[in-house]
Amino acid sequence: MRLLDPHTFQFTDQANYLNHPPVFYALLAALGPELEGHPQAILAYRLFDVWLTTVGLAALLGLGLVARLARREFYAFAIPLVCIPILAPLAGTVNNDSLAFLGGAVATLSP
Repeated sequence: MRLLDPHTFQFTDQANYLNHPPVFYALLAALGPELEGHPQAILAYRLFDVWLTTVGLAALLGLGLVARLARREFYAFAIPLVCIPILAPLAGTVNNDSLAFLGGAVATLSP
């Protein structure tokens, strides 16, 4: 993986600084539109990350509904989830943390 120049939207020769396998990004590159030279394509990748985060949040909120919590208990469960300070920036950036959030939410739902 190489870094993307924010001005030209061309990949540089500089290696990316990530210290984990780039499987998520390779999958996005295979499924999404061509990014190099196409700054408008970043919107598709960001929307995909918003979708991942939204599904993860919905799964966690669904857990509160499945648990048949009383109304006040559900609010006590749901409001902190919805108000996670990093959730909106997480959803709006292209990174594998949104996939980790979804994975954690799904794992929480498992018996």
